[in-house]
Amino acid sequence: MDILFAESTTLGVRFQLTQRMPLERSTVVIDSPWGKMLVKKVVGPDGTSFSLPEYEACRKIAKEEKIPIKDVYYWVISSNRA
Repeated sequence: MDILFAESTTLGVRFQLTQRMPLERSTVVIDSPWGKMLVKKVVGPDGTSFSLPEYEACRKIAKEEKIPIKDVYYWVISSNRA
């Protein structure tokens, strides 16, 4: 804040402290219709686990297969119901 007061014309600075509580997660490789794929395995507060796709993995597959990224993303999401 010293820099803000010294280097700007501001008369005050608002701030607040925040905390973040992340869910437990790990990176795993799964089999997809397009081959091996990197996803995040997430453990929810109730102990259940589910997979979330890594954006770059979806983008790479979509580019190679010439399909929309959302198709790859939604495939991973829907695999949680299986």
